[in-house]
Amino acid sequence: MSILVVEENKMLRNFFEKLFDYWQVESILIKDYAEAMTFAERSGHARCTHFLLEIQSIAASREVLKSLRRNNPEAKAIALCNDSFQKTVNDFKRDSFAEVLVKPFRVEELKKALNV
Repeated sequence: MSILVVEENKMLRNFFEKLFDYWQVESILIKDYAEAMTFAERSGHARCTHFLLEIQSIAASREVLKSLRRNNPEAKAIALCNDSFQKTVNDFKRDSFAEVLVKPFRVEELKKALNV
């Protein structure tokens, strides 16, 4: 299992890094959509089994997911969003997100979403 995480909050990126190390899961941590788009163009994510995308804006998240899926259409996409995006959960599911986790979420919810 290999997980690509796009998360703006440095504290959460550090949390994911430590959690995935503990679970012995390979992870690639990216800080923003611009870096994710550059990474997608280089096809470095082709081996990733999961994408965890922080939803900063609906339109931008759709573009990032579309770019990531070009080289890796089988990866499971999971949206990480704040309460303000909770009403748009159905939109995220239509956009190929298999799961939506609303922050703050429990580690057990993430574990279940990732099938760890």
